[in-house]
Amino acid sequence: MFAEPLGINPVGKLVRLMTPFARADDEKPLMFKELAELGKKFNTRHHYEELFSIPLGVALGILFDNPGNWLTRLAFDLDLSLNRISPPLQYLFQHVLVVGTRK
Repeated sequence: MFAEPLGINPVGKLVRLMTPFARADDEKPLMFKELAELGKKFNTRHHYEELFSIPLGVALGILFDNPGNWLTRLAFDLDLSLNRISPPLQYLFQHVLVVGTRK
C-alpha cells in the first residue's frame, strides 16, 4: 500500500512546474504507464484523492476557523462520490492510494 501524486492532473502539473523547490530532484509522479505496470504485476485497487477537497479546503480556510466546516466536508464527500461513479475523472485527482497484492 502506498500513496503517490498523480502526474496526469493538469493542475498538479502546473503546481509542480511552479514549485520545483518543493520536491526532490528524483521525484516523479505516477502516470498512465506506471499505473498499467502496477496492474500487470499486482492485483491492485486504486483510491483517488483530492480533487475538490484540497483546493476548496485551502480557499475555505480563509473563511472558516474550523477546517471541518460543512463546505470542506461537502467537498470531501463530492470527491468520494466522483471516485465511485466517474472513472474517467479519477485521473484528475491529485493523489492515488494504491493497494495491491502479488498475483
